[in-house]
Amino acid sequence: MRFDTRFWTFLFLLAFVAAALIAATHVTPYVDEAMLFSPARNLVLHGYMGTSIIDTTSELREGMSLRGIDRYTYQVMPFSFLAQAAWYRLAGMGLFQLRLLSTLFGILGLVSWYTIFARLSASRAAGLLALAFISTDCVFVMAGSFGRNDMISASLAAAGIAGYVTWRETRIVRAVFVSQCFLAASIFTHPAGVLGLSAVAILALSLDRRRIGIKELLLAPVPYLAAGAAWGLYILQAPDIFLEQMRTNAANRFGGFSAPLESLWLEFRMRYLDEFGFRAGDGAAAHLKLILLILYFAGPLAVLLTPALRARRAIRALLWIAAADFLIFGITEGTKQGYYLVHVLPLFEGLLALWIVETWAARAAARPVLAALVIVFAGMNLLRVGGILRKDRLHTEYAAAIEYLRRNARPDQLTVGSCEVAFGLGFDTNLVDDHRLGYFSRKQPGIVVVNERYRELFDRMKVYKPEVSAYVEDLLRSRFTKEYDRSGWQIYVRKF
Repeated sequence: MRFDTRFWTFLFLLAFVAAALIAATHVTPYVDEAMLFSPARNLVLHGYMGTSIIDTTSELREGMSLRGIDRYTYQVMPFSFLAQAAWYRLAGMGLFQLRLLSTLFGILGLVSWYTIFARLSASRAAGLLALAFISTDCVFVMAGSFGRNDMISASLAAAGIAGYVTWRETRIVRAVFVSQCFLAASIFTHPAGVLGLSAVAILALSLDRRRIGIKELLLAPVPYLAAGAAWGLYILQAPDIFLEQMRTNAANRFGGFSAPLESLWLEFRMRYLDEFGFRAGDGAAAHLKLILLILYFAGPLAVLLTPALRARRAIRALLWIAAADFLIFGITEGTKQGYYLVHVLPLFEGLLALWIVETWAARAAARPVLAALVIVFAGMNLLRVGGILRKDRLHTEYAAAIEYLRRNARPDQLTVGSCEVAFGLGFDTNLVDDHRLGYFSRKQPGIVVVNERYRELFDRMKVYKPEVSAYVEDLLRSRFTKEYDRSGWQIYVRKF
């Protein structure tokens, strides 16, 4: 069967962009988006990368220091701030522009994954089916509509792998240097970019170990040294704050080494089962997402069990990369957040596509079943995206609360709430994120905005800071009146 590669590639890219942009205009802002937007915004307007929307006496989780964060944001790798700042000078600043940047990087990621599978499998059909799966995947689409730095890092890592496989046979020096430039940018966006570095290392050892010489080995670290030197200059502006922010942010993130088997089980249970319908409170309908999870893991397993695929060195390398991704995340990454799945699921989907294309050519009798698998996989992912869009929480929940604040918050009145409120109320207003409500800062809020995040933080404080929890509860009960209570948002106004 002949494929018009350009037509189908354009169609799948267009489908991704359309879904991501629709999601970007329907999903309520999230705290991490505001935390990543504020430093880039300050860089454009004021020349420094501080997160000025959050009180420095607060914390994002237990024991995490935010000292100096209003001037220096060291807890997050800096490349995404620089990319945002450059983008905002072209497109303006706002929630939509922040999310659109993720969409643009998503296009880079899709083209890269097509290149990886088309070249390593020597099959454009496999590359196109992988592109179809990834472009309609709910995790990938939502990452492409979300202002976290995961899509930027994951797409840069994919571009690094694609750069290596594109030139490894004809220009190995270029392959090494280009791949490491992309990978350095990925890692200096988010440490999860190390998965891309692992992938290129596995490809080099599996396919090119006799062709990698001293020149390539000396050239590979150059992008990291350059990026590290630039970061070092930023760190030297306040090294004590850097050490404190990074030390407390990294605490409890790398505990898997002491109990690797337990950590791998938590990896599967928390990052995968929770994401696919088995989070506490999920109903029977949500459990159907388990079908998708089975199909994700069926890809590598089916390729492993197919002799014609397993016999090819490039395909075996992809299997080793999939195993390494699971082990690296499982043992070294302690938060087990679903956001990071955008780094690993495209590889699983590509392997599933590769197996389907191989089996389609070899077993004509299996084609109806294979076609059904494609329809189920893409269809269930699109239904997940549609379910998120139908809720339209941006307009049905967030916008209504913001409208109330705009009508009732005075400019001289301190408003305390989760920092994503700033996308609606403004980043230059008298708004600060401090869920301890001034217990440490001694600031006196006039309005308190409580959403899902603040309720979770209040519940956690009851356990690890009961004295602060008692203060917050007494303050809201005795000094405030609940004036707004809709769709999970409560707004308290000070009595006197």
